[in-house]
Amino acid sequence: MEAVAGIRDLPNWFERAEYLKWKGFRETEDARYVALKMPRFLARSPYGPDTVPARTFDYTENVRDSGRSAYL
Repeated sequence: MEAVAGIRDLPNWFERAEYLKWKGFRETEDARYVALKMPRFLARSPYGPDTVPARTFDYTENVRDSGRSAYL
């Protein structure tokens, strides 16, 4: 994560030589069908009265692991 946090000029970051193949791939038709899959995690405190209250209504965010039954 420190490496990502150290990027100061993001628009020009991908202009570097090591990203030429990536840029070439992004311009192909196949790139339309590529997706990024990441593990499920929450990078902020969940909404709730004791953590981060919702501004307009009472809401408690459930972040417990419900197993596969929670997926669509």
